[in-house]
Amino acid sequence: MDLTIDSVLLFCVLAALVLLLYRNRTSPKSDVEGRTLLLEANDRVSQRYEEMAQQYITLQSELNAVRLGISEAQQGRNEVIQFSRDLKEVLVRPPLRGKVGERLLEEMCAQHLTEGQWVRQEKTEAGATTDQGGVDVLLKLGKTNVPLDSKFPRETWQRYVTLLDADMAGMTEPQQKGHQASIEQQFEAFRKAVMKMVMETKAHINPAGGTSDFALMWIPNDAMYSTIVALKDSFGNENMITHAGQPMYLIDAIHHNNVVPISPATFVPMVKIIQAALRNMTIVENLQELENRLRLFEQKLGTFTAQHEKVGQSLQTALAAWEAEGARFNEIKGTAERALKALNEVNVVEDAGDGPSNDDPTAALAASSNADGEGA
Repeated sequence: MDLTIDSVLLFCVLAALVLLLYRNRTSPKSDVEGRTLLLEANDRVSQRYEEMAQQYITLQSELNAVRLGISEAQQGRNEVIQFSRDLKEVLVRPPLRGKVGERLLEEMCAQHLTEGQWVRQEKTEAGATTDQGGVDVLLKLGKTNVPLDSKFPRETWQRYVTLLDADMAGMTEPQQKGHQASIEQQFEAFRKAVMKMVMETKAHINPAGGTSDFALMWIPNDAMYSTIVALKDSFGNENMITHAGQPMYLIDAIHHNNVVPISPATFVPMVKIIQAALRNMTIVENLQELENRLRLFEQKLGTFTAQHEKVGQSLQTALAAWEAEGARFNEIKGTAERALKALNEVNVVEDAGDGPSNDDPTAALAASSNADGEGA
């Protein structure tokens, strides 16, 4: 619009100049005034031309920016189209959909775990093959193997999200109520699909075969994961189901089956928590073993103490007996020494009477013993 006005103004100025030139030719007296007006008009035209040139440059820059925006928009449109095609491919072909979830899981494991900490398609059930009964990923964390299976209830989830994103502004009140009822019905179908996959994941728990007593359920969509673990649905209702004959939250029903859901956002923290828990369990087991050994040592120490006391008592009894026998031995020894001394002091005396003969040493010894006894 500015460019059109400038063109009109320029045309007017030129017309004025032509008129002045014509007057100058017909009126020589106003030649000086005409030249002055011509110079002023020329200056105004030059100034206006420069302004128009600057506006043209600005307009050209804006046009270039618009072209760039259009190009970027076209590129974004192409990306959206390609994404839609990929999404359609995922939705239409279930085998491919499952492989996408498993591939993402394997990429997460490769990024955050060492090669020895996880294996693909490992069988966990007795008599199962890697194609049937095998878990998508088996985490080898220390002495414990944790099953990790990929689950992706995409169909029911997509139907639920499609209904949830529908615009209800143009609906009548009965239509809005019917649409809300459809959303709640589809959400109930989604929860049933989740619990079906929970039971499939639970089948990989086999402590007798070397697994942990719980399993992880991989959900490759964080929005889906948030919906599963939430305590309320999109309308503020309790996210509860009836499981094992009683009402409970969906996440509690999942945990009731020893299954823990994880997503790309919670994968690393959950693995770290499990590793820390297993380390703590190892420490507890070591402490329990140490406690058992201390208890066994205490028992053996008590047995040894009792035996030691018995041995001490026996030694005390033996010592008392030894001391008593020593006293008797000393008494016998003193008697023997006195007898030998008396025997050495005996003098052979000729006895004319009835007394014992000096030639009989036995009689002399007996006489000496009697003498000692009487002296005592």
